[in-house]
Amino acid sequence: MENGFATHYYHARVKECGVCAFKKQCCGNKRRQSLTFSVYRHYHQRMQQRIESKEGKRMKRRRMATVEPVFGSLLNYYGMKRSNAKGKQAAHKMMLMAACAYNLQKLITCFNHPRAKAQVLPLGQELALYFILLYVVQQPRAIKLTLFK
Repeated sequence: MENGFATHYYHARVKECGVCAFKKQCCGNKRRQSLTFSVYRHYHQRMQQRIESKEGKRMKRRRMATVEPVFGSLLNYYGMKRSNAKGKQAAHKMMLMAACAYNLQKLITCFNHPRAKAQVLPLGQELALYFILLYVVQQPRAIKLTLFK
């Protein structure tokens, strides 16, 4: 286990590394070479092939625009890198709660930044200006008045 993930270590003497296919990937000292890789490397390789296909690239672009920003926020800001819940059902509940917290934060942010409405009027239209000023008095935060000459 390395950083909580299953890994496999392979150690060999320098003499044995002469014909090895992984020779370029090895690092270590002069006496002994060592290679560290994930136990699940064949799954990683299979997934890499799927991602590099034409369909995989299209899906990756779509995912990066929609899902990944949300998932990244949940991982980095809501502590969802690891779940300390026991069982899939409890982990699912934990993820739902984090998603609710994320959505509530977006909703609060939306209400705290109201959009201003703008109105442009030519000078000399006093009647229209009167009604706009009446509207501004009734709803002071709802409109932003801009006059041009």
